Amino acid sequence: MELDCVLLCVDLIQEQLMELDCVLLCVDLILEQLMELDCVLLCVDLIQEQLMELDCVLPLQSLLKTSSEWRESAVTLLSALTSHTPNKAVLVSEGLLEEVGQLLLRPTCSSVIITHSCSIITGLSGCSEGQQAVTEARCSSGLLGALLSPSLTDDTLIHLTSCLQNLMTQHPLKSELSVMITSEHVSRLVKLSGRSQNPQLSYNGAAVISRLEVTGDQELVEVQLV
Repeated sequence: MELDCVLLCVDLIQEQLMELDCVLLCVDLILEQLMELDCVLLCVDLIQEQLMELDCVLPLQSLLKTSSEWRESAVTLLSALTSHTPNKAVLVSEGLLEEVGQLLLRPTCSSVIITHSCSIITGLSGCSEGQQAVTEARCSSGLLGALLSPSLTDDTLIHLTSCLQNLMTQHPLKSELSVMITSEHVSRLVKLSGRSQNPQLSYNGAAVISRLEVTGDQELVEVQLV
């Protein structure tokens, strides 16, 4: 019996050691992944700094006026540059929002371009210079025009309505959008807010409507919401 107990204890200890090894192995793997992630983020920061030092903004903006394939690649990279806070002031001063505004006003605008344009506008509108540039660049007109496109996917519409919602939280832009939004836009937003199968899109649509300022079209908005 004593021998059996000893053997049982040995088995239990071995099991615990095996479990401990597994835990330690998992910890090691997680630490390795975190280290790799830090390295990746560091590389991204360094690459962005080098790109900005090479004055890449204007050449990339010139690509926005070329073929669709080049436009999509350029706007994707510019969107990535926008996400890096130190780049924002330079991107605004280089007139990026003006180019994005023109891009959105094109008759045919792909989902890739709309999605990344929304990211750029959201990223650069946070500062006072960015807000002014959004207004002057007619970005709001481009966004509202894209909102009426019948061919956008739900993912693209989520980015678009999120961008509009963000602009509606900034007073100067909120006033501008409230004046520009028509009954057609309101009808579109109401339909999106009813997308119960897509909670995020539904929320975004309702949030934009709820932030509209009272204008001469107040009765129209109320009718659309009934």
